[in-house]
Amino acid sequence: MKIMIKNNIKTIIRTFHISADYISHEFRKIYGISPINYVIDRRLNDAKWLLINTNQSLVSISEKVGYENTSYFSKLFEKRIHYSPLEFREKYKK
Repeated sequence: MKIMIKNNIKTIIRTFHISADYISHEFRKIYGISPINYVIDRRLNDAKWLLINTNQSLVSISEKVGYENTSYFSKLFEKRIHYSPLEFREKYKK
């Protein structure tokens, strides 16, 4: 996922002859969030859905949403969501 995002930004930069800083500034102006934080939020929202609606392992979910390091994913999830992934699953699973 990271590679695809970087490649897409590089393509935009080359095609439109604009800087990465300009893209980031415009993105933030329009959406109120930086591109990287948008990506993180999307990944964590996808992870929350998978935690609630599947029985997939944390390792599998972490990889599916773009994090190879499950420990890093868990720490980031807890920092942003205020629950560990497994606590979140227990609390919200249907």
